[in-house]
Amino acid sequence: MGLTGIDTVDFAVAGPTTAAVSNISLVAADTYDVTISGGDLAGFKGTVSLDLAGGQDITDAVGNALPPDEPATDKTYLVVDFDFGDAPTASQSGFASTYPTTLLNDGTRHVINNLFLGQAVDADPDGQPDAAAGQDTTGGDDNSGAADEDGVFVAASIVAGSGVTTRSSFGITSSGTGKLDAWLDFNQNGDWDDSGEQIFTSVDVEAGVNLLSLDVPAGAIPGNTGARFRLSSAGGLAPTGEAPDGEVEDYIVTILDGDAAGGVAVRIEPGVPGTLDIVSDGDDVVLRSVAIELFRAPGSQLDRLNAIGNDGDDTLNVAKLDAIFSGMIGGDAGAGNDALRLTGSGQSLDLTQIADADIQGLETIDITGSGDNALTLNDEEVLNISPTTDTLVVRHNGGDIVNYGAGWTVDPPSLFNGEFRHVLQLGLAVIQVVNTTPSRNPFLPLDPNRNGEVSPVDALLPINSLNENGPRPLAAPPSVGTLPEFYLDANGDNFSSPIDALLVINFLNDPTGNAEGEAVLTHPDLVFVTAVASMPRGSVVDQHDKDASAAKGFATIVVGRVGQHEPPAQGKSFATGTEDADLLDAIDAFFGKFGFGLCDRETKHGASLVHRTLVIRQSDDTLVLFTSEQGVQFPGCKWTNWELGVHTAFVARWPGKVKPDSQTHAIIQCADVLPTLLDADDVQADSTHFV
Repeated sequence: MGLTGIDTVDFAVAGPTTAAVSNISLVAADTYDVTISGGDLAGFKGTVSLDLAGGQDITDAVGNALPPDEPATDKTYLVVDFDFGDAPTASQSGFASTYPTTLLNDGTRHVINNLFLGQAVDADPDGQPDAAAGQDTTGGDDNSGAADEDGVFVAASIVAGSGVTTRSSFGITSSGTGKLDAWLDFNQNGDWDDSGEQIFTSVDVEAGVNLLSLDVPAGAIPGNTGARFRLSSAGGLAPTGEAPDGEVEDYIVTILDGDAAGGVAVRIEPGVPGTLDIVSDGDDVVLRSVAIELFRAPGSQLDRLNAIGNDGDDTLNVAKLDAIFSGMIGGDAGAGNDALRLTGSGQSLDLTQIADADIQGLETIDITGSGDNALTLNDEEVLNISPTTDTLVVRHNGGDIVNYGAGWTVDPPSLFNGEFRHVLQLGLAVIQVVNTTPSRNPFLPLDPNRNGEVSPVDALLPINSLNENGPRPLAAPPSVGTLPEFYLDANGDNFSSPIDALLVINFLNDPTGNAEGEAVLTHPDLVFVTAVASMPRGSVVDQHDKDASAAKGFATIVVGRVGQHEPPAQGKSFATGTEDADLLDAIDAFFGKFGFGLCDRETKHGASLVHRTLVIRQSDDTLVLFTSEQGVQFPGCKWTNWELGVHTAFVARWPGKVKPDSQTHAIIQCADVLPTLLDADDVQADSTHFV
């Protein structure tokens, strides 16, 4: 029979449910679709009975009313809820066509079950076209009152350019295992029927976040356009029609103009914690997450690349940063233990030249890379980059250069989860340094006692250590109880040797060494290191208290070493070693600026060295000393055959203090050289003027 006057009010849902009749549609003559949705029928798939009763002003085709006592039809129906899309109409988008959204144009619809996108799904009576596809929270598919359109996000900005194919990616959140079909309207004509517009074809997805990449064809039109994502268990879907399970979500996405002057700012937000690699491939900038290429575009199209992290532990690896975009990388790593790591070589990251808002949320900067890199920062950058903890971990290798800025205090090193770290502090800012030289001061290498300045005591500390323990390798301490009190490795070779003391001495003797933290010797302006034998325990050096670190003015330092003995002496740890040769080379370089060298150590040249020492003309305030322990550089001068073996040749030049051609029989061997030098300058030994 033909019926007219049928409306939703003519039907009622009886029984223990809150569902309602939400729509009635004429399908064919005398055939209607009755939609029951909402309430506790949401997600229900089963059978219910629908009773059609009279008395509802329902008439047939000729006007006869349905009798009030019309019996129930006793028909049984399958009741399902549908999820529809919300892509806009032509009038809403301004495009040539209307996206297939409503039933009238076979709009996409999915029977609701336990497979869906994002965190939730709701039932719709029909498609809900909206200019923003529901993303402005004022329209579209959002009947549940909750954010159910949340299953898709842009993981890497979509960039289009003329003549080049680029790559972007989406993040897809699925409630379970399924297949994803998706389309993107690259030419903005209001449909998804054009070649290349299906970006994902029945791609397998798992429960959780899935990162999927797509090619953006050359010539794609920049601007806002429509995208449709359909999740189902079977796949093989079109952008229209019904699916027996899953969900559809429509979005308005933005395609950036890669041809714009100055390039575009790209946002990378993968949505899951992990490692991202930024590399260069020819002219392209490429970003990968494990084996997935999330983004690719020519470097000429980029102005900035902003990486956004989440609450997990993120690592951003950057290779050839300077070659790509001049170091302009930024972002907020979010919560968690996040790191920025330079993986290439020859890179220089200067945080002081980057706006404070550009890089935040980092706990670690790692510049070890594949070669030598550089990092510049200061306390303000630490506080900006790590505002939660005010602490930044810096990791680097021996060849890397780190400029920490000025004013840092070097605290005692410590172990963090078993890892050895140097500790720098300035106000609230803390830097923990992890490098390959655990026994070297990371801020001021020539300051073993960490007091912020270089003084004679900083040479004395490695000397005393050598006298007590000899030259030896220096390794990272395995436990808190073995943490070092002093940094003894001035040259960073992880070995305790005389060169560590000599570097300090040369620094103190440099007339131009007036930088902050340096101690300038006022008299004399040169203090030479005598080449005497290793000092015994209990010498005058050991007896001075640690207050000597405050000494100013005149200072005399003696570095003990045994030369290349001929023949090699038994039991002398310094003899014939490579470290000893390094020391001799350093002494030679040191004396070179005064007109002669010590490297020519053959016996036949000993007299020449003496002569050149005596006739040299330098500052009258300069004391020049030369000695050869055991006399190996002077003919006939062994301690066993020269004046009963109690003296060593010792040559001094100091105009106004030491008379030319004068001699002394004072014993100057070993530690006894100290009172000799004091006597030459009329100075009394004490702990504040002599170390």
